[in-house]
Amino acid sequence: MSESFTVQVFCDKAPVFEGEASVVLLPTTEGQVGILAKHAPYFAQITAGNVVVKNGNEVETIPVSDGYCSIFDNILTVFDAAKNYELDYTKEDLELIAGNQQ
Repeated sequence: MSESFTVQVFCDKAPVFEGEASVVLLPTTEGQVGILAKHAPYFAQITAGNVVVKNGNEVETIPVSDGYCSIFDNILTVFDAAKNYELDYTKEDLELIAGNQQ
């Protein structure tokens, strides 16, 4: 069985999905991105589309508008930015994420 990781999707500051996944497909400004367990820290802008969460044979499709996503410490978080989120990243968090994308 494949490894899983935690997924959280927020719209209007409320969670619309919280669960485990073996793979997640995200619509980003760079194209569709697939996320697996133990992914390197990552931060991206998402575009309107669907977040597809797969866990075994179960598939959940969550529509999102423009927003942001981040994966850190095996937790993927997706924010609907149209709802004006304030992200609580420290300077050290942002430097770590930026450093791992180079």
